[in-house]
Amino acid sequence: CSSRPKTAPLLTFRWVHRDTTRRHPPRAVAVDFPGLGPLRLTGPEDLIIHKCAAGRARDMEDVVGIQIRQRLGLHLELIRTWLRQFREAIEADDPLKLFEGATSQAEAALHRRDN
Repeated sequence: CSSRPKTAPLLTFRWVHRDTTRRHPPRAVAVDFPGLGPLRLTGPEDLIIHKCAAGRARDMEDVVGIQIRQRLGLHLELIRTWLRQFREAIEADDPLKLFEGATSQAEAALHRRDN
């Protein structure tokens, strides 16, 4: 049972190592939240990059959902470029392969929805 009101937004905060942000500057978007003021939020491409690098099943579900919500209107080559670089440092699942699988799922879901 959650104590969070149904109307409250669910926010996830992520700390990023300073060296990573030097090589991979986030494309944050400033959003003004009533009662909170302006917050800089991660753009969808950066969120997808980090979720694919984490590679958890729930993160991959999120990646599919983000792509559906954005109707695949993302900077896909930017995502692929960074995932290729992360692939060298990650010993588990290949983040680029996970992304391509999620992209295929999003494309199929959008195709079913549009037909």
